[in-house]
Amino acid sequence: MASIAIVSGGTATNSILDIFQKLSSISVDDKKAKGKVSYILPISDNGGSTSEIIRVLGGCSVGDIRSRITRLIPDESSGIRDLLSHRLPNDSALAKQEWEQIIEGSHTLWANVDPPCRQILRSFLIHVHVEILKRSKNPSKNFRLELASVGNMFLTGARLFCGSLDSSIELMLRLSKVPPNIQVLPCINTNFTYHISALLADGTIVTGQSQISHPSLPSCSSTNTLTDQNMSSFQNMSSFTDDFIIHPNQVVKDDQVGSGNAKCSLCHQIDSACNKEKANDNDDDDEDDEELEEPSYIHPELRKSQLYFNKNDTIPLPSPY
Repeated sequence: MASIAIVSGGTATNSILDIFQKLSSISVDDKKAKGKVSYILPISDNGGSTSEIIRVLGGCSVGDIRSRITRLIPDESSGIRDLLSHRLPNDSALAKQEWEQIIEGSHTLWANVDPPCRQILRSFLIHVHVEILKRSKNPSKNFRLELASVGNMFLTGARLFCGSLDSSIELMLRLSKVPPNIQVLPCINTNFTYHISALLADGTIVTGQSQISHPSLPSCSSTNTLTDQNMSSFQNMSSFTDDFIIHPNQVVKDDQVGSGNAKCSLCHQIDSACNKEKANDNDDDDEDDEELEEPSYIHPELRKSQLYFNKNDTIPLPSPY
């Protein structure tokens, strides 16, 4: 009996999931024993409908987690799989109409879901719907329902209700009857929003996984440049020394930084300093977040909708090097 851990993105291994199950199973005295299979997934993908959840409701990205769980749901729970894999239409009016049918329980997708599971699933979908309505008093936080994933909405509703990402994942696994030897784990168990940034050779900082993987023309909209003014602010930071300043067109050497953790810390501080003014512009939104008991800070770039993004692989990141 072998236990396997797989670290991947949301769709990277979906086509070979059965292989991992077979590798973890052996026969001993004509009895089959199954080892544990653990899928470890990122929580930083801010593209598509996930960006609306982050922008309006906060919290971490659940898109990759939902993608993996729905691929693991067995055929005996095909009704739940179809429901949680469903996306609303691209048209906003049709999306709103279909979403209302889903939370009312009148949509045809509920036909193949057992009544007990139906009521549990509906409860958390209604809960996330109520949370969306609470935030609609702020015009900048009107939730765009088009292309929304029902599975993402369920996971978010369960996370908000339970106060735990792990609990929402476990609930989804058990309701959909995924084999108990399978675990789906977030790389960070958190209720906060996390993002990644890329520091380009010309000093440009691109924030957000979607902005990095699918940059837009004519230039990436979610970028910042290390200007002289920004560099001046870095030099005034007590936690920096001249050896730790990254100047445009300068490559950081390993012996200058010392360790990978130091690099991450440095990039984080640079990112925070570059976006300090943008964060101040969102003070009103932060007050709403505090009132609704959300984390008080979300990176300004993650407040921008990435519901639609360009998947043209020929568009390069905005760096001439």
